[in-house]
Amino acid sequence: MLIFEKIILKYHRVRFFLLYPSIKRDAYSIYGDFNIIDPVNFFFESGLSLNHGCYINASGKISVGRNVSISAGAKLLSTSLDVKNGLPADHYFGEIKIGSNVQVGAGAILLPGVKIIDNVVIGAGSVITKDINVSGIYVGSPARLLRKFNEQ
Repeated sequence: MLIFEKIILKYHRVRFFLLYPSIKRDAYSIYGDFNIIDPVNFFFESGLSLNHGCYINASGKISVGRNVSISAGAKLLSTSLDVKNGLPADHYFGEIKIGSNVQVGAGAILLPGVKIIDNVVIGAGSVITKDINVSGIYVGSPARLLRKFNEQ
């Protein structure tokens, strides 16, 4: 890796540390640039991994369990526009809850108010519009269950 790339990566890790100074550094891994809107509303447990280009809008609150990886270009959007009555539209907010042992694939989008249980893989480019209540692999737009994981 070039020295310049190492410096840039270190910069992003320091940015994250400055947002969350009370969190132990071994509780998360940063692998590139990220954006967090309203970081005071973004809560996570140990094992968080953020990859390059993640966009996290926590205006409506986002809670993340243990061992969650958010892949490159993924978007967590806890706010959207309420266009039921046309434009102009007001924003609405919906808390996103992500369980433990979840992989959010590259370019995936989680929309406001969704809840995801433990042990879920969200495929690259998938759009999560509804709660995920069964452990397994989800793909598509809107995302659908591709395969259940065996219960133990």
